[in-house]
Amino acid sequence: KSTHAMISHQELSAQQVAAYLMEHGDHYTSHEYRNVFWTSFEKYVQDYMSRSFALQDMCIWDFVTQVEKQKIKLSQDHDTTNAFAGDDVTESDFQESMELDQFADTDNTFSAQKVPEKASEDTHDQRVSVEDIMKTKTRLRPSFELLDNHVESKTHRLVVCHPDRRCIPVPIGPSLPRRDRLEVRERYCRVMLILFKPWISVDDLRSEFESWSDAFENFIKRCGPNKLFIMKNMQILHECKDSRDDHFANRRQR
Repeated sequence: KSTHAMISHQELSAQQVAAYLMEHGDHYTSHEYRNVFWTSFEKYVQDYMSRSFALQDMCIWDFVTQVEKQKIKLSQDHDTTNAFAGDDVTESDFQESMELDQFADTDNTFSAQKVPEKASEDTHDQRVSVEDIMKTKTRLRPSFELLDNHVESKTHRLVVCHPDRRCIPVPIGPSLPRRDRLEVRERYCRVMLILFKPWISVDDLRSEFESWSDAFENFIKRCGPNKLFIMKNMQILHECKDSRDDHFANRRQR
């Protein structure tokens, strides 16, 4: 009650009033956040499972963070877009897409007459890693076709977001399981594998006779430091809530 009474008598500065009138918002963040509702998580799973073969090494957490689905413009010719086919992206393809950025028009499309010649067929191509694709900062963003089994494969494509426009997924719904409780250990391992291990089918998450715990332990041995850091922060959030609850419990006992 005291807080509400103080807020009701709070004066607004001229800067605050001007910001509201001009619809500039009342807060600013260093990152953009994207809500992920567990009940509608199937939409992301469907797009993720139908991603291009060039993105097979990307986990679904990075997929939600760094890739967005866009509708293909009807005026765009399929041969003159920056979309890679379902096969692996080679160094010559990737280098060509980088060179095309200097010819990009204002709507991120380019004319077929401006396209540089492709590398010769005898060029030794090597597969470009997902990390290299995600690090590109060109204005013309790399895009990939959805597999044919996706219902929107003819109308939409996957576009890699600019590194400065990456989103941070915010899971909404029931809290994520904790790693320090034995009764939910298997569920925790299963959720972490789904979020951070690249997969297409359930068989990619664990072998037939392997438990979720064993599969998770094998995964973290070769998992990158960035994913380990995110999983650690998820557990820290639970620990912070425990400290908050303990603090208020001690105050009530005084």
